[in-house]
Amino acid sequence: MEFFFKTALLQCFDDKQDLVESFHQETPGDDWANVSMDNTTGKPTVGNRPQLSSFAVTKLGFYVLPDARTLPRPDDLFLKPPYYLAIYGGSQTAVEVQYSHSPTLELLSDYLKKRCNINNQDSRRPPAAEINLHQSPFGFGLTYDRLTMSVENRNPYFLVSPIIILSFVEGVLGYKSVSVEASSWVFRRDVELRKSR
Repeated sequence: MEFFFKTALLQCFDDKQDLVESFHQETPGDDWANVSMDNTTGKPTVGNRPQLSSFAVTKLGFYVLPDARTLPRPDDLFLKPPYYLAIYGGSQTAVEVQYSHSPTLELLSDYLKKRCNINNQDSRRPPAAEINLHQSPFGFGLTYDRLTMSVENRNPYFLVSPIIILSFVEGVLGYKSVSVEASSWVFRRDVELRKSR
């Protein structure tokens, strides 16, 4: 036991570059610092951005946590897999979806709003369900991390069910179920999602 501690202690004084294959070689600045004007097209372009790295692995076999200053903003960081999605549907009047990939929440919201029935019992003819995207408190710009679907204060004959969202998540987006409890579902996707052009 004593030999192990002496050896490990002596290794602490070895060359740091040999011990840690760190990704902290270049500290990235803000995203706007890499923006320049392309002379051929006249449009702004973004220069080389630092690659998203996972934890740096040392030769000793443990992980080194990255420095928070070197990590990209959440709206950029969560565009890369793995993606997590949680659905909560405990009542008959509301369903909530929490998600780490904002563009997919926008797609789900657009799809549900387009396919929602009209409440014919109300002379104003509003949608039968109210679908709202909620902005994330992290990152810059318009990034969503939550979608709510409810029929409160609408026609009492309409109820919301998480089944349409579950079908969309598994059938259209290709997510795999991670855990299921009474009225909550958690999904994960490891393959990157990109917007169609």
